[in-house]
Amino acid sequence: MSVGTIRAYKFAKYLDCFGWEVTVLAQGYKNGQTYLDESLIDELPESVEIYYSKAFHFVRSGKLFERPFYFLEYFTKWMCFSLHKAYGLIKKNQVDLIFATHPWCSNLIIGSILAIITNTELVLDYRDVWVWGTKRTKIRNVIYEIYKYCMNKLEYLVVRNATSIIAINEEIITLIKDKYNGRIRANYFMLSNGYDQGDIDSIKSEKNRQIFIISHTGSLRSKRCQNGLLKAAKMLCDEANEFKTNAEIWFVGQSKALNRELISSLKIGDMIHTTGIVPLKESIKRQLESNLLLLFVNFDSDIDWLISTGKVYEYLGSGVPILAIVSEMDGPAARIVKQANVGRVAGGEDVESIKGIINDYFVKWKKNEPGYFPNKRYIQDYERKNITRRLSEIFGSIIEGQMNSD
Repeated sequence: MSVGTIRAYKFAKYLDCFGWEVTVLAQGYKNGQTYLDESLIDELPESVEIYYSKAFHFVRSGKLFERPFYFLEYFTKWMCFSLHKAYGLIKKNQVDLIFATHPWCSNLIIGSILAIITNTELVLDYRDVWVWGTKRTKIRNVIYEIYKYCMNKLEYLVVRNATSIIAINEEIITLIKDKYNGRIRANYFMLSNGYDQGDIDSIKSEKNRQIFIISHTGSLRSKRCQNGLLKAAKMLCDEANEFKTNAEIWFVGQSKALNRELISSLKIGDMIHTTGIVPLKESIKRQLESNLLLLFVNFDSDIDWLISTGKVYEYLGSGVPILAIVSEMDGPAARIVKQANVGRVAGGEDVESIKGIINDYFVKWKKNEPGYFPNKRYIQDYERKNITRRLSEIFGSIIEGQMNSD
């Protein structure tokens, strides 16, 4: 289950605490296509109703001949199946407000269409930017510019129907405001991702005093982001046998992008470990048992300045220091780590800095000294229930405004 999916799940879980009745329409998943942590569904309040709709799944292996279908899947996905079902649920449950969450743009399109035909208030949730780009060849750039133009036009048609727009950081809000130059009537709110103190309190964990454990939890999406870390680990092993025998690096979750070739060439395979996909609570347990948490921010995109990966918020509640390896030193993720005083930040190619940071934490671990002194008041703002309370207040102000206008 992705961090973005967990965001919507936690909203559904805690909105019940603030008096909201929640109906969820989600994509039905086929076995093996997307990991779904069924244990989380069981934890939802009984008042939360969940319905599933069919979805297109054109892409299986990512082969070249399938790429034309990827756009079709991204754009339509489950739209033709979900519109009819959602319309029926809105009428049946007398829904007061529609909450549509990105990144699949089809979710926002569906929400916008439903808001129009049912005359229902619409809140759009931007977990990511709609239109984004990566470094491309000149020919592909021409195609991309045409695509971007069409997507910007479509995005405007959608967002102009929103009562409120929520984004996970201020950078995305600023981007949308600047793009449409005040033509959008919606109110804007920033609601970040977060950590769930309830999950942390329910997990029993114990640190291993014999092994210094460095962990990355979640999907590993880029080989490039690991290079600085792996080279730094090699240097530390060469310089200090103590590190080589007393340190392990764990990749907890999907690790298909693990740079096994570089690991093999550096001859550090003995200290690298993987788990495969694990349930959310097992992932959190691994965080709590670690001595240093790894945060990688996308290295294959030119929008790092817009990315505040959900992983950083999940790490905040762990009480474990963070090494953020980023390509944008002033991006949202790096800023959060600094402001919360929960760790240190290094550039992705700055091997010396990465090595120095790891060594500093390793030395403190050997001396049994605290790795950091977090800003607890700042961190508490990112607790999931507190964030959902703010979402509830936004919903309440929308309904109150609708009642006053009537």
